[in-house]
Amino acid sequence: MKSVALLVLAVTFAAVACCLVQQVEAMPRAAVAELLQSAADSDRARELGDGGATTGGNGDFESEAALKDYLDRLQVYYAMVSRPRFGKRRR
Repeated sequence: MKSVALLVLAVTFAAVACCLVQQVEAMPRAAVAELLQSAADSDRARELGDGGATTGGNGDFESEAALKDYLDRLQVYYAMVSRPRFGKRRR
C-alpha cells in the first residue's frame, strides 16, 4: 500500500510538472486521470494476482460433512472458471 501511495505521489508530481512546462489544459488532465487510474488498477491487480481465488482457511475441517461441502464448492468453482479439477473423488 505504501508503494502505491508513493507511485500516486510521483505520478501526480510528474503530471503537475508537465502541466507547468507545457501549459496545456486538457491533455495533462486526461493523462493524470489515466495514470491515477492505472495506479489504482495495479493495486487491484496485485490483490487479484491469484485469479481472485481464496483459500479454504487453514484446511482444518470440523466434520466429514464440512469437508464434503468444501469439495463440492471447489468443484463448482472450477466448473465456473473452466479449469480441470484435480483428480476425482470417490463416493
